[in-house]
Amino acid sequence: MVDSTALGNPAHLAVLAILQKLRQEKIFGSAAVDAFYVRLSDVLRRYALWRFGVSAPYQTTEELLATIVSSKGILAEHLSFVGKFFHHCDAVKFAQHEPSDLVRNNFIDEAVSFVTVTADDQVMIPAEEGKFS
Repeated sequence: MVDSTALGNPAHLAVLAILQKLRQEKIFGSAAVDAFYVRLSDVLRRYALWRFGVSAPYQTTEELLATIVSSKGILAEHLSFVGKFFHHCDAVKFAQHEPSDLVRNNFIDEAVSFVTVTADDQVMIPAEEGKFS
């Protein structure tokens, strides 16, 4: 969870902190796995909104991917990760796929890498965001 002290700070730093907290969570049971992936997906969707101006939190994965393809801030090399990441989250959330801890941690590692290489110190968490997790 990002508290109000994160507001006005670079978005990538808050997102990286949340990803680190998610990595440390112990997950037991399918309901917990589903809830974890809802949060993981939400964190990267909000980052896409802040960093690239994509209305990711309000779009389906297919709409998000189509918007990102036409967006001007994301490099083609990142499109593959974005598609793979959100399709993986969808498989867990909607098809009851239960990935291993290794797979989950690999996706978090890739998300950290994506946020790190696309970071922009000028992109801040908007004050109207309040808290997010």
